Amino acid sequence: MKTLLVGIGTFVMVVTTHFSAFSQEDKKSAQARKELAEAKKNLTKAKIDSAADFEQFKLEAENKIEENKKKITELRLADADLSMDLKKKYDKKITALQEKNNKLQNQIDESADTKTSKWTEFKKEFNQDMNELTDAIKNVGRRNH
Repeated sequence: MKTLLVGIGTFVMVVTTHFSAFSQEDKKSAQARKELAEAKKNLTKAKIDSAADFEQFKLEAENKIEENKKKITELRLADADLSMDLKKKYDKKITALQEKNNKLQNQIDESADTKTSKWTEFKKEFNQDMNELTDAIKNVGRRNH
């Protein structure tokens, strides 16, 4: 009889522990599902923000590139009073600036294929190249030959 009572007691204890563990597991599962839903929501928001950031950046870059084109055209027209030697050097510099501007245009056109993980690095490098080109255009405009 004692063994039967000990057996039943052990069985009840095992069953209680088992259901208690399932109860805790259900709470953990519910919390995990809630966290997963929140993470998905945040990811969707981040993608939307990233897309808006990309479009804004692309629009600003294209405007700067167009502005550079106008300045380069103005510089080409401003070389009429130069001697032949200086004009050749000046034209060479202007052509190099135009090629850099075209390269930036190609980079921004192809930037839609840039992975999200590399987007920050792309923007940093692009902005650096754009600033260097803008400075170079200003310097050529001063006719520092």
